[in-house]
Amino acid sequence: MLGTCQAVPGTGWHVPCTDSGSTLRPVTLFGSHTISNDSPLVVVAVERAVDRSPDGLTYALPPKLADLPEGARVEVPLGRGETPTAGWIVERLPAGETNGIPRDKIKHVLAQDDSGVVLPGELVQFARWMSAYYACPIGMTLASILPAAVRKAIGRVERTLVDFAPAPEGSTASTALPKITKRQQHALDVLAKLPRPIEIADLAREASYSSTEPLKRLVASGHLIAVKKTAVEAGFIARAGNTAPAPQPTLEQQSAIDAISRDLGSFKQHLVFGVTGSGKTEIYIRAIEQ
Repeated sequence: MLGTCQAVPGTGWHVPCTDSGSTLRPVTLFGSHTISNDSPLVVVAVERAVDRSPDGLTYALPPKLADLPEGARVEVPLGRGETPTAGWIVERLPAGETNGIPRDKIKHVLAQDDSGVVLPGELVQFARWMSAYYACPIGMTLASILPAAVRKAIGRVERTLVDFAPAPEGSTASTALPKITKRQQHALDVLAKLPRPIEIADLAREASYSSTEPLKRLVASGHLIAVKKTAVEAGFIARAGNTAPAPQPTLEQQSAIDAISRDLGSFKQHLVFGVTGSGKTEIYIRAIEQ
């Protein structure tokens, strides 16, 4: 029968007390890392100022991530504390190859990064060259290549925009749609005075609603339509609905715009000369609009 176990200081072992004596056996603090023989292995370059030459550290892909390609951004356990750390798959090892590391020492990749980003092979090769030339860990190099906004998945965050639903063909909204409450009609009256489309949360706030549920019911009843846009698109649409009128070009600006416009459709060179703040950008914008 096993009794109370006692740790052996500084060894990472413990002594299970038994009726017949004591034996030593190792204890893992973080659970088993047993990797099956058919688990695909990858080399991951972590985004830290440490690396294992030449590319990174060896990890195993769990079944749900077995098809991740080179260039994918992932999260892996790093160090004795198994700290979740971002990194990049820079190589998929051939079957049976372990980079000389016992399989029982290899840990699993935790997850694919939420951004879902996968860098093309050309950028991975470019990062390898930069890493060698500047003596910088390749993981840090890859991290500098990917914009912070992409790493944070800013463009993948979705927002819901609402607008009036078009009246069904051959009928009016009053006859084709179900009746609504005065409180719901208040939301429609508020929407009529605002730039559209508008984020559903913003409309709820303008209508003094504590939640968006009443607006969702208006969508379900057909009074409103809702579309999902990324945060970047939604922000652009919101700004477009509140855009100030374009400024009137000065005589010098208009002269430059006219000269460029005459040459549109053919290859010509124009030099726009002016100090900072003189209005060159407005000339570029007008030329692009044409």
